[in-house]
Amino acid sequence: MAAAPQGVESTTTTTSVTPTEAEVHEKKVKPPKRDCRTMWSARVAFLRTKRAIAGITIFVVIAILLISLGGTHVLDGTYRGKIPEEGESKTCKLYHDLHTYLLLHQCPVAMLLPSSVPVPAGVVVANVPAIYHAANCPKKQLGRSALVSCLPQSNARRQFPGSIKNGTALRIMALGASTVKGQNSPGDNGFRKQLRDELTELGVPVNMVGSVKAGEMLDNECEAQGGARVSEVFKRAKRVVPEMQPNVFLINAGVNNALQLFELETAGRDMEDMVNYLLDTSPRSFVVISTLLTNTLKDCEQYMLQVNQQLWDVFAKLEREGKWVLMADMHYSGKDPDAILPEDITPDGTHPTAEAYSKMGHIFVKAIQRADKLGYIQVPAPNGIPDDGEAEALAAQNAPAQPLAKRIAAASDNVVQYLTAEEGRKRFMLQRRAWCGVPDE
Repeated sequence: MAAAPQGVESTTTTTSVTPTEAEVHEKKVKPPKRDCRTMWSARVAFLRTKRAIAGITIFVVIAILLISLGGTHVLDGTYRGKIPEEGESKTCKLYHDLHTYLLLHQCPVAMLLPSSVPVPAGVVVANVPAIYHAANCPKKQLGRSALVSCLPQSNARRQFPGSIKNGTALRIMALGASTVKGQNSPGDNGFRKQLRDELTELGVPVNMVGSVKAGEMLDNECEAQGGARVSEVFKRAKRVVPEMQPNVFLINAGVNNALQLFELETAGRDMEDMVNYLLDTSPRSFVVISTLLTNTLKDCEQYMLQVNQQLWDVFAKLEREGKWVLMADMHYSGKDPDAILPEDITPDGTHPTAEAYSKMGHIFVKAIQRADKLGYIQVPAPNGIPDDGEAEALAAQNAPAQPLAKRIAAASDNVVQYLTAEEGRKRFMLQRRAWCGVPDE
């Protein structure tokens, strides 16, 4: 072929062939080879290793997690989620405008707030362990976030805060049956003397209140009756709680449901009704429920355990509802090292020894101290009842013509029958033989 003249471009005539679509996908035009390709391939060759791939995967997951948390403002202490509608659960929720929400709903809460957020009236700022216990929330929801547990309690329950450290008076009502009265204990003081002595050593004024005087101790009032079942204890409480307004309730009841095999299935329900009544009627109070002691009478222990299970179920339900309730576990099957053992029970099979009564008092004190850490202690209502029960008793002794205004009418004839300790023991022994099939001695 002759060379083209200088300055004239050489042209070659080719036949234009239109490739099919399949050929286009199968025969892609490859980029020209470059000298740097080998060098770049060598640089990224490490990415082909399993270790590198795993590392990159972890990095991506962490990055996605951080972006998600940042989007919900959990990391900066706020949350911009939907405020729950009325009727929805308010427990373990995070709110973006806590101040406005609380003011609108007027609900008492236990919460952890940034220092920059003003605390509304009636709100107690608690520490993280107290919030976790009171709200029953997963620990992962705490952190730096503003945690609110909006509990369905009366506003009055948060308006009069007190504490053992500040010497807030404890107006204590012990409710129950013969064990609360101290049967078979020295001076019939039972656990109440140990309880009172330990609390006063902490610098707390104590007044034991109730319509029944039981024991040789000066401050010896309680609300107990031998042989009473939970429903009967509840009836007695209704007569005195509105007037006396305790800020601490200690309940040891249910043993007679088990011994009498009567109202055995309803012991828990009656206890729940009573606790709700106590909290509603005396809104500055909290309640400590005691499990039943072990029982050494033949075939009776199984019924004690049955009632105890009901009590634990009631406590779990009330705690989920945010009620101010604690458990004092007296039975040795639990975890308390001071629990009452079978050898701590007197020969009657039901009542504890003097040492065991002291252990009961100490267990109740520990429950009150837990309540103090949770912010449950409130200043008692000003209804004329003195803070110091012993001073009140001494004043009454010096003025016999002016008896204390702590009376209770009997259920039917408005007459209170008082039994001596010996008469009470005889009556119990007769009941024991009838209820548990114990032969006459």
